[in-house]
Amino acid sequence: MTNRLAPSDTRDLAEHYDQTSDSQFKNGIHLITELGIKKGDRILDLGCGTGRLAGYAGSITGETGFVVGLDPSEHRIRIAQERSRSIPQVSFQVGSDLDISRLPGNWFDAVYLNSAFHHIERHEARRSALAQIRRILKPEGSLGLSDPDQASPSILRIITREILGYYGIHSLDDDGVSSAELESVLGDTGFRIRKVEYIKTPEHYESAQAVVKAASSSHFGNYLSEVPEDLRDQVRTEIVQKLSELQTGSGISMIRSRVLMIAEKLG
Repeated sequence: MTNRLAPSDTRDLAEHYDQTSDSQFKNGIHLITELGIKKGDRILDLGCGTGRLAGYAGSITGETGFVVGLDPSEHRIRIAQERSRSIPQVSFQVGSDLDISRLPGNWFDAVYLNSAFHHIERHEARRSALAQIRRILKPEGSLGLSDPDQASPSILRIITREILGYYGIHSLDDDGVSSAELESVLGDTGFRIRKVEYIKTPEHYESAQAVVKAASSSHFGNYLSEVPEDLRDQVRTEIVQKLSELQTGSGISMIRSRVLMIAEKLG
């Protein structure tokens, strides 16, 4: 979720994401419920997208609390700001995990990343982000993570990697986290895990083209960015053709597997 993700984003992709992210929004509501956010809490939504979930969190905190949303895409932040004009306790800024250091220490009751942590570059960048999150949380403050489960890849990820392999291209798809890695890095950065949950969510799309458009919008336009430009249309066509084999009269149904973790700051 570093700022390097945002340059490929467009207003059209941001709007498409806003209109088609119901499943992710519902997962976020579940994450917030498990966090136990309450009236008066100070919340950070890291990777807030177009602000739907932050607005929901703000309805819980009320005007005695507040929600700050950070996202690396100025297009998504602009949509979030337009949406929240009548919600004074919710504010949005362009930013990412690289910008947590500018926030005050021991200040937030909870921080959550809904389908965002897997966008942070691996290992040291993740450790650094979690260390900064720990710093800004109050004693015993809560952290919530909900991300695709690396151990149960979606059919789109399987097909994408298969077709890229035909061309000798290594997939840069980061669409997933390892629960073992999460547990390890959370423990190393001063968190105690309260809950681990594995969730399977059905998703439905009208067509193979709709699946690929959703992937592009959720990845800031970076889906297939590892493919040379002169091959990209051909690769996309082959992925759509392969996905179309799953088409039924009502569209394409898929299962998304997710890992949810709730942790609290130690010390």
